[in-house]
Amino acid sequence: MDEVFAHSKRLFDLPLEEKMRHLRNDKHRGYTPMFDETLDADNQLNGDYKGGYYIGVEVSEDDPRSGKPFFGPNVWPSEEVRQLVRKSIDKD
Repeated sequence: MDEVFAHSKRLFDLPLEEKMRHLRNDKHRGYTPMFDETLDADNQLNGDYKGGYYIGVEVSEDDPRSGKPFFGPNVWPSEEVRQLVRKSIDKD
């Protein structure tokens, strides 16, 4: 997991323009910029002071589950990161 965290740091250190190339899709996978989400809308005027990168259980677009919310392919910043995450999951 240390390698995954190192890649995460490198991803969040990238310029915004580069991160936006991996913007969260309709399946809620990918990068979310600061202020894009509001977790406490009743008490906040602006979005949250955080960015995020969302991944989940990955299924291909032709999988019947891909029609459900939160199911589908992940948005990976690189093949190297995809393989690192896959390797860390397989260890557990």
